[in-house]
Amino acid sequence: MASDYEATHTNRTNTEGFVNRLLLLKTAKIAAFIEKTTALVKVSLRSVDTTYPMNTVARQWNGGGHVCAAGFKCEPSAFSEEALVELLREVV
Repeated sequence: MASDYEATHTNRTNTEGFVNRLLLLKTAKIAAFIEKTTALVKVSLRSVDTTYPMNTVARQWNGGGHVCAAGFKCEPSAFSEEALVELLREVV
C-alpha cells in the first residue's frame, strides 16, 4: 500500500523483483508478493520448479504466466488473501 511505501521511505521500484529473492530462502518452495492500492491488487507468484504450478493459481483471478512464474491483477473487492493462501497450500 502507499502508506507502507511512505512509512519505509521507499517506492514501487524498491520492491521490483522482491518475489524472486524470497526463493533464495533455504526451505522456500513457493513465494508470493502482494501489492495493494485502493484501486488494484497485483500479485506475483513464483515457485522453485514445475512441481508447484503457479499459473494454475493465477488463473483463479484471470491471470496467467509460466508454471514457475505467474501473476494477476484484480480489483480489491475480487481478491481474498485467505483464498490465495488456501490455493497455495493445495499446490504445495
